[in-house]
Amino acid sequence: MIDDNQVRDRLQEVAAFARLPKGYVRYAHQSWLLIQNEISPILSQFYDFMEDSGFTVLIERPNRDRLITAQAQHWQKLFTASFSEDYLASAKAIGLRHRLIDLSPSAYISGYGFLSNRISSQTVKALPHDPALASQLLLTTQSLIFIDMSLALSVYNDDVELL
Repeated sequence: MIDDNQVRDRLQEVAAFARLPKGYVRYAHQSWLLIQNEISPILSQFYDFMEDSGFTVLIERPNRDRLITAQAQHWQKLFTASFSEDYLASAKAIGLRHRLIDLSPSAYISGYGFLSNRISSQTVKALPHDPALASQLLLTTQSLIFIDMSLALSVYNDDVELL
């Protein structure tokens, strides 16, 4: 099983490979401010999408609100915690949970794609008169999402050597 040091090492490798934009912490926080009030509706749409796609193991109705709350907290950590220990623990738990329910990598990636599109759309809508800032926020957001996906899939696959 993957240990915390391997997760941390993997995160550092992926973050270096992603070449986060200079000032990404500030941009990540600004992105969160733009999406924080929309993240729960986005996640609700995400679970509708997953249910429509046949992934009902994820979204049994009694668990849906709990899952949305937990995911919203994870996204907040991603955008505001600068890869803290709390974020790393969350990413590891998510990867392990998805492995436990045998969620396919294609479903995993499709889910990230859905969320990425909705978050990006919200960012663009919020900044119609500042395309330069919107561009920086989108670059940061996309980098963070792909780092999160890579880390979660590494834990899911129990393989920290992939790049």
